[in-house]
Amino acid sequence: MFLLFPARNFNIQKAEAMLRKHVEFRKHMKADTITTDWQPPEVIERYLSGGMCGYDKDGSPIWYDVVGPLDPRGLLLSASKQDFLKAKVRDCERLQRECKRQSEQLGRHVESITMIYDCEGLGLRHLWKPAVEAYGEVLTMFEENYPEGLKRLFVIKAPKLFPVAYNLIKHFLSEDTRRKIIILGGNWQEILLQYIEPDQLPACYGGTLTDPDGDPRCKTRVSPR
Repeated sequence: MFLLFPARNFNIQKAEAMLRKHVEFRKHMKADTITTDWQPPEVIERYLSGGMCGYDKDGSPIWYDVVGPLDPRGLLLSASKQDFLKAKVRDCERLQRECKRQSEQLGRHVESITMIYDCEGLGLRHLWKPAVEAYGEVLTMFEENYPEGLKRLFVIKAPKLFPVAYNLIKHFLSEDTRRKIIILGGNWQEILLQYIEPDQLPACYGGTLTDPDGDPRCKTRVSPR
């Protein structure tokens, strides 16, 4: 479990309330077994973009969200919002387990992840109101149950529409989380390599990592599928 106490600025009463709510959340979502016992609908498995690939220089797992290929309307009309939320819970649980595995392997605490948010192709279709509301629920879930799980979030290839999209969802984020968001400009590949070794960064993002078949997008780990 990611640390909950610091997430409430060391306020014992708030931390206790958060912990009790988190325990209920885990029971409701069956979070302890969701990575092994729950199978998402095929449309989510095939078309929900993103994935875990590589580690930063501190050994933290790197998670990618790839915005462009995502069809939010098609996804939410083909699967329930609850399934979408459960898929994100499953991702968080997988990342927690990977942090634990890294901690054991490296002999030091690895408790948070680096996230890369690829905004290339962000368009008006992504601002469809039900999709924004669903994403807001995901962010609320993350803030309430995995608040210390994020080390930093890099936003890359942000188009002119990005500030509009960010303004729609930023109120779901705590001040602590907002401070972890780093919006990169045209030199984003250079900045990423300051935090990630080339052999841990997909070639399409400026590193040297590829799939076994040479695919620079590492699509076996980072969808779009």
